[in-house]
Amino acid sequence: VAKSLGLHHESVGEDKQRRLCVWTDGFSGPSAAGSAAARKADQPAAAAQNSGPSAGANAVAAADDDDDDQETPLQAFERRAAATLDSLTPAEPVAEWKAPGEEEREILQRLAAARSLEVTSSGSGKKRKLRLSLPESEETRAAAAAAEAAAKAAKAAKATPPGATG
Repeated sequence: VAKSLGLHHESVGEDKQRRLCVWTDGFSGPSAAGSAAARKADQPAAAAQNSGPSAGANAVAAADDDDDDQETPLQAFERRAAATLDSLTPAEPVAEWKAPGEEEREILQRLAAARSLEVTSSGSGKKRKLRLSLPESEETRAAAAAAEAAAKAAKAAKATPPGATG
């Protein structure tokens, strides 16, 4: 693919350390750089120039592994969980996580405590589920009772034949 686009390429390293370097005319390839540090510095720049925006962003992110600005997977989990919990309403009062790890359970329990949510755990191991729900209020109970009464009335109306008296 690189050749068809008029690009130069070279594979550097072995096994999991293998990297593919791609560059255009006017830039030196990894062989010309001479040192491993120079090769590593050339790789993200070449990838960013010759790849799409997402691949370039990934290459730059890989080069910036030492930065503290990047979000860890647990921070991303916490951010998404907080957004999910903030979106709970009486119409959708429950959020559920399947098989959360120990650290994820701690995060969920901390977020639930901060929002006064009820936490229910069921199952174990890979079958474990953690449910966080809004506390049941008078409003919620009244809405549930009204929905149940309406369902019973609809069922009774359906079961009664036309013209029959009760």
